[in-house]
Amino acid sequence: MLRRIWACAILWGMGIGTLTPIVRADSGPWSSPYLPASEADVKRLLEDRTRFIQENYQLPPAESAKVLQALNGLVSVQERYQREIALTLDRLRLVITLVGTEPALASPDQQSQVAKYRGQYHRLLSKAPMSLQNIVKMTEASLSTEQITPARGRIEARFADAVKISGIPFAIENLDALACGPLHPGKRPEIRMPSPETAPIAQAPAAPMPPIQRPKTDAPVRPTPPTIPTPPRPVGPAPPPNVGPPPPQPTAPVAPAPPTTQWPELVKGSADKFDFSADQRTSAEMVLTQSQTRAEEHRQRNQAAYDEAAKLSDEDAKMKKLQELNKPVDAIYEQMQRRIESIASMEQKNKAAQKEKAPKN
Repeated sequence: MLRRIWACAILWGMGIGTLTPIVRADSGPWSSPYLPASEADVKRLLEDRTRFIQENYQLPPAESAKVLQALNGLVSVQERYQREIALTLDRLRLVITLVGTEPALASPDQQSQVAKYRGQYHRLLSKAPMSLQNIVKMTEASLSTEQITPARGRIEARFADAVKISGIPFAIENLDALACGPLHPGKRPEIRMPSPETAPIAQAPAAPMPPIQRPKTDAPVRPTPPTIPTPPRPVGPAPPPNVGPPPPQPTAPVAPAPPTTQWPELVKGSADKFDFSADQRTSAEMVLTQSQTRAEEHRQRNQAAYDEAAKLSDEDAKMKKLQELNKPVDAIYEQMQRRIESIASMEQKNKAAQKEKAPKN
């Protein structure tokens, strides 16, 4: 049943079949203090995120200018991300309507499926470069606890009505779901596939044309050159049987990653090492935010396993279990380092290498 629903959504996205009428899976206008990350007008979204930072964090001018400069650097990345996910968001809205209005599904199944697709929709928004979740992480990366605590309180107060109406609990990772609002199944659309009668009728192939008769001419006969016998190839020893490919070379183990709280300082060190420009530093901070988000999502998904490992009394077994759980985080950290190093130009890399080789006074 769900496969058929997804197939209808995909065919509609490909332009095959028609949807009448096109219905959004929502319940009408939604009142939120800030715009969702799916706002098509990115300049308007930039103004909204600037207001979000100024209203809630109330930073000194120097710190505010630094954060807003980094925010402006996300505009082009946000536009590209929106183009990449636009079709997926449309399909998810359509599937929410189709699943929520499918008479063959029992009510509990409908609710669980709608909740699943709604969660996918909100997760895509939260991963946008200018999502509220990423703006919070980017802004708080260089702030103290004394600055963060009152700002979080102001954010929670502004979203109090949205929390009450939607039932979504307040949390930084839920800000984009609260800004988007609840996605409810709308009026079930009618999907019409092209009927066989409307398909063009294939025409019968035309009769083949008779070959053109050309007059016979007496062409001169060329003598056939003599054939030279090919010498026999020497017979060498037969190859050994069952020779397989060489065994795969072992890959180097990934070094353990430091705590994610230390990642901003390490990224700053790389930016200073390569003497990044303002735009390059913005790109590096975005890579940092994305990497920290992925690492945090891994820990949240495996929190139960981490709790079990912490309860182990055998220190060796505990260490081994934690190392196994942290392997994805180690890989994320290594990938983050490679991505940040790739931001540097060849000239910047050469200058950094010369500085390291130069004798230190």
